Amino acid sequence: MQLARHNASTLRFLDICVTAMADIAGVIQNTDGSYAEYYYLQTLKLCDWQDSDEMPQRPVFPGAVPFPNLRRLEIRFANPFGDDTVFRGNAATLESLSLSLNPGTVRILREHKIFTPVSHPRLHYVSIEKRSRSGPNIFETDIEYMRLVLSIGPNAPVRTILDSLEGSTFQSILPVFGEYTCIQVLKLEDMHLNLWEAIALVKALPLLSDLHATLSVLGPRPDGVSELELPAYIIANYAPTGKRFRCWRIDVETYEYHVFFEAVHCVLLLALVCPNLDYAAVELGYREVFMAYMNETIATDAFRPHASRLRRLLFGGPENKIPSTDVAQAEREELRASRGGW
Repeated sequence: MQLARHNASTLRFLDICVTAMADIAGVIQNTDGSYAEYYYLQTLKLCDWQDSDEMPQRPVFPGAVPFPNLRRLEIRFANPFGDDTVFRGNAATLESLSLSLNPGTVRILREHKIFTPVSHPRLHYVSIEKRSRSGPNIFETDIEYMRLVLSIGPNAPVRTILDSLEGSTFQSILPVFGEYTCIQVLKLEDMHLNLWEAIALVKALPLLSDLHATLSVLGPRPDGVSELELPAYIIANYAPTGKRFRCWRIDVETYEYHVFFEAVHCVLLLALVCPNLDYAAVELGYREVFMAYMNETIATDAFRPHASRLRRLLFGGPENKIPSTDVAQAEREELRASRGGW
């Protein structure tokens, strides 16, 4: 901690794994009670080696603005300073935020009202992990959790949210998305979507371009609509929608062949609804099996009239390059550029 503080005037990147919560004060507080300022620091990463939810017992730092020009902030345990110290002075510069939502962090966000729709104009990446290993649930309802997460970055691509919504139905949480229509990138953890729910989500988020969710099932067909009639029905009743939607990253939890069949149909039908969908990143092995199903399905009487459009879809898998929204990758590219290449 002393080493970091003594180099505060020049550091640009600081990554600390805390072994004793009481030590974290030494990052910013000098022995004479004054505060160090990390004026040039752009990236700050803090984690707890024990991976606990312990809240530090320390006085607040009412006058400190130690990280005024942060661009990337990552906190992987309870808020280390016990107040809003780490967020002060960098609202205009913060671009990337990764947080673990445990009781301490949630309390800080609520009490200090750190994030508002206009408070962080450059924030373009938000990664949220809900974690509480002990004590009562920090949220009364999943909707309360969603609203807090989405309010952190309403104008930003939001990833790794909604990681524990097993008790909620999709229809109960869909209206909440309508309150945050600026979302561009959305990753849903442990949440299954069928085709109709995916369409509803794309309609609710007009700027959505990239959705990462687990495929459940195709979903029941509307009454009176046969499998052969389904593509025409989809086009007549739902197209066009999601004009900016271009990529669906699909997790499939089993390698049973009927799931490949469901995934192919979901993607092809969604492509008929969303005119710019051009990439389906299927997170599974056996890509050749998936591609065989796709080609076979496009050749059926139901999809053959739309084959010229559907064949431009690019299907990927773990071994294929997937359009990246990864901040870590952006950091590597930025570092490479600053060094003139590697």
